[in-house]
Amino acid sequence: DNLGPYQIEQDFAPDGDVKENSISLEANFDFDSVSFKSISSYTKFSNFIGADGDASGVPFERLWNDENNESITQELQLSSTTDSPFQWMVGGYYSNDEQFFSFLDFRQTVDRNDNPNGATALVSRDNVLNGFFADATYLDVDTLGIFGQLEYAVSDRMRLIGGLRYNDESKKLSGSSNFTANGQVTLQPGLDVNPLIVPDDPFLVFAFDESAAGATRLDESFDKITWKVAGEFDINEDAMAYATVSTGFLSGQLNRNGTVTDQQESINYEVGLKSRLMDNTLQLNMAAYVTEYTNLLTQSQTVDPNTGNVITFGENGGDINAKGIEVDFVYAPNDALTLSGGASILDSDYGTFGTGNVYQQIGGVSEGFIDLSGTTTPWSPSFTANVGVSYRFDLGGDKGSLTPGANVFYTDGYQASAVVPFSSVARQDSYTKTDLRLTWDSPNENYAVSIYGENMENEAVNARVNVGGNDFTQTSYLYPRNYGIGLKARF
Repeated sequence: DNLGPYQIEQDFAPDGDVKENSISLEANFDFDSVSFKSISSYTKFSNFIGADGDASGVPFERLWNDENNESITQELQLSSTTDSPFQWMVGGYYSNDEQFFSFLDFRQTVDRNDNPNGATALVSRDNVLNGFFADATYLDVDTLGIFGQLEYAVSDRMRLIGGLRYNDESKKLSGSSNFTANGQVTLQPGLDVNPLIVPDDPFLVFAFDESAAGATRLDESFDKITWKVAGEFDINEDAMAYATVSTGFLSGQLNRNGTVTDQQESINYEVGLKSRLMDNTLQLNMAAYVTEYTNLLTQSQTVDPNTGNVITFGENGGDINAKGIEVDFVYAPNDALTLSGGASILDSDYGTFGTGNVYQQIGGVSEGFIDLSGTTTPWSPSFTANVGVSYRFDLGGDKGSLTPGANVFYTDGYQASAVVPFSSVARQDSYTKTDLRLTWDSPNENYAVSIYGENMENEAVNARVNVGGNDFTQTSYLYPRNYGIGLKARF
């Protein structure tokens, strides 16, 4: 039977567990001619979620993703505070990230593996644990950054800005799969492959040893100097035009199969206008940009000839060229009415770019390599726009205020798959989404209660499509029409 966008068929419904604890501290000190800022943070994050691997009511496959990250960051900034035409800022940044990633998968029954339609055909429904696959990646990243920016006022109306940043990243990886000799992941000793109850916890099936001798071990460093050059010109006291050129980069990726990618780099050109008009009741901003990305990563898969296991890894796929125009505004003619909105035009295409996937078929024909040159990048609608309105009614006395509001968002169609951007299954057509909200604020604005409705059109929005063997697709949709109540308190 065909299922709707918010219906799933499964025999295994695991719990999902996402946790995050964050602490941040900012300290500011002002001296005679300089100011000093310190920004510190600590974050601990975990995400453990399972899924019915065969996406059907057949008791066949169970899989999980496990992710853990613990990080600390420290940034120091020293800035000038004088009235000199020269203004400067220098600083340093350090972070350490300890990360763990694992994909765990096993089959709970035996299949014939001979169905040409790709459907799972079981030998029986007896519990026979098999098809074990799990991997482990331990990654430790130290990042050091040193940066500075200089601003010079050529005149009362014109400023020149230049900035440099030096980044040094040291990455250490240890990783393997359970089929790697002496690897970090193995089956639990004495595992019962014919259990009465199939484990809901993959750690009852798989065991981990971070120090295992057979793991792939990589230790690589990446460094890069990025820069920014900009100019600002005050057209009048209410409007400022600017132009900027800046570069960016992402360090290389360490793969569990022992390979290392090149760094991803970008250069961005932008011109724009920032303004406050109509006696400061209208904020209007406009920008046009061109961004060139090089050495961008793509996800590929290969079959290990020694084990027959599929290995997923990152490699440099090619280039993307993007250019666009963005406009946004906020109009508040009085304390009650607020109008806001924006629009963007985007043209984003792959340059020289290719990706590989050993599972993928196109029209029933296996494709080990897919040339994406000249195609539109996924999640890149050519036009989007939104408009919002709210009006605050003062209820008088000690009754507070009531503010109804609405926001309407429109987007052109886009592709929702990074694997095959031209797949018809991954196409999301253009749509409009309307959100409504009614908020009551207390007289001192320390408390607020809101009722809201989102996606009033009940549009089924295709957020992402993954494509597997036999053109099998897994689609994720955003929220349908939904309602809720929100509470807010200020202390």
